Amino acid sequence: VERKFLYDSTMFDAVNPYFHSVDGNSRALVELPVAWMLDDAPFMMFSIKTPRTMCTNEHIFKIWTDEFRAIYAAGGMFTTMLHPQFTGRPSRLLLLRELIAHIQGHDGVWFCTGAEAARAFAAQA
Repeated sequence: VERKFLYDSTMFDAVNPYFHSVDGNSRALVELPVAWMLDDAPFMMFSIKTPRTMCTNEHIFKIWTDEFRAIYAAGGMFTTMLHPQFTGRPSRLLLLRELIAHIQGHDGVWFCTGAEAARAFAAQA
């Protein structure tokens, strides 16, 4: 708030945006909640210090589309976190294209930036 940020996206506690109250201002900052299962890193990242199995596109697509369907049914916001070093790889870009096509097959879906989502939420609240 001090730095004039419009929104934050660090809480993992909801599927709909909400306001943070700061110093008596109940609409000080919009929260655009996220979830680890919608972050590409847990499925695609590998390092020597933290070895893990990298998931196939099919596995990730299933998790993401299952989560999308549930959030869509609840009227929530589907917020992904995508990193160029993971989703930016050629085969992972195919996964992203498939995910976008799947989501576009649903009525009333809006693709936007975080700032656009925060402004729209604030205007409706």
